Amino acid sequence: MMQSTGVSFTATVLVILASGFIFWHVNSDRINPSSKITPIDHHDAYIDGARYHTTDSNGNLHHQLYAKSAKHYPHLNSMEFSEPELDLFGPAGESWHINAAEGSSAQDTDTVVLRNNVRIAH
Repeated sequence: MMQSTGVSFTATVLVILASGFIFWHVNSDRINPSSKITPIDHHDAYIDGARYHTTDSNGNLHHQLYAKSAKHYPHLNSMEFSEPELDLFGPAGESWHINAAEGSSAQDTDTVVLRNNVRIAH
């Protein structure tokens, strides 16, 4: 009788441990969502109809950037634009309109790189 009680106790402990492990494994993503690894090429923000502009120290418009969409990639802290249109304004009133199929920009820089079917009008 003593031996069957020990076997029952051991079996019960094993069932409880197995149940706990299965519960933890199934719910580990909900318990600790930050443990998920985001692919490097995955964007963390998306803007539909993006618009950006800068002004000079007098408040005059320096440039405007419109894009059909913009995506931010945190790994490189960069932006990708679809169908960007860039308007540049000079100090004497001159202007340039540049559009392309694609574009990109690294954060904290003033550089926008336009690619594929780039057209410039002055």
